[in-house]
Amino acid sequence: MDLLELRKEIDRIDDQLIPLLMARMDVSEQVAKYKVERGIPVLNEERERQILDDVAGKCGDRGETIKTVFAATMDASRALQHKMMDGGADLRKEITAALQDGPIAVAPGECLCRCGGRLCVHCRGAAISRCAHQIL
Repeated sequence: MDLLELRKEIDRIDDQLIPLLMARMDVSEQVAKYKVERGIPVLNEERERQILDDVAGKCGDRGETIKTVFAATMDASRALQHKMMDGGADLRKEITAALQDGPIAVAPGECLCRCGGRLCVHCRGAAISRCAHQIL
């Protein structure tokens, strides 16, 4: 197979994965509703660890790679659940308010975040926009 054919095969596989991932997110929404009704936290570290260990065991020499894919999927599910449960609402309000203030002037070399003056990527330049990095 040439590269184009291989990419087409990946595209076909992706087309099969999308409905499965969508169904998983639908169930994650139901899980969030269940947890809200019962006051259960989103994260269950023990369950996630068990799932990831099980995935790694089922996938042989590709176990760690597939485990990473599953971990990212669970991260997305948790993010959806937090959003549905209005997790982080206070932080979102603070970020939104800061963004409405617009850009602020910063002298070259001046640090606005917690990088300790090491000129992180957020603090380089003459002006930056207010961002989550700055207010956290």
